[in-house]
Amino acid sequence: MLDSLGRFITSVIEFIIAGVLFTSAVLITVHSFFPHNIDQAFNLINRAAKAGSALSSLLIFTTAYIYAVGLFAENVSRMAFEWRLDMIKEKRHEAHHQKTTYGNMRFVVMGRSPDMYVEVDSQLRRMRTERVLGLCQVIVFPAILHALIENVTPLTVFLTVLIVITFCLTALQINERFHRYCRAIERGYIEAQRRTTLEAKRASRP
Repeated sequence: MLDSLGRFITSVIEFIIAGVLFTSAVLITVHSFFPHNIDQAFNLINRAAKAGSALSSLLIFTTAYIYAVGLFAENVSRMAFEWRLDMIKEKRHEAHHQKTTYGNMRFVVMGRSPDMYVEVDSQLRRMRTERVLGLCQVIVFPAILHALIENVTPLTVFLTVLIVITFCLTALQINERFHRYCRAIERGYIEAQRRTTLEAKRASRP
């Protein structure tokens, strides 16, 4: 009961973080191209927040909105990077001569080796956050590039170089996270098979 509640709360926090990152990236980019419209929108929100009666409703709406945006951002980032994960799975599948797909291995680990699945779930959650971060960096890049074109200063040049370097490092980290995720599934599957074999041997004893 407590474990399920803990996983649910962790999942909600994860998607709220993703929603905050994605919303911030979109607002930065939109503000760079349409600053007056965004400023007007923020003024309306500030006036609504100052009204005590509307504050609680605004807070509930904002939390729900951020959570929904987090779900959307996670789905978009998964579709954006899924091709690379599939490529890594295929290469590891061929290299290790595996007969079972990673999806089936993951379900086996989930059902037969819950303690090993904790590592798989941990890698999956980190992978989701890193994918959303990579997507947000791509979204922010047009704003940085627009600022550089509008006003070439040491700051805009530095920010442009920084976002490019950061995205490259994030892409490398995502790629490494894919490998770690696959390795966690493989280790869990081997352990689940070992436990299944031991249980079969015990059951066969007179």
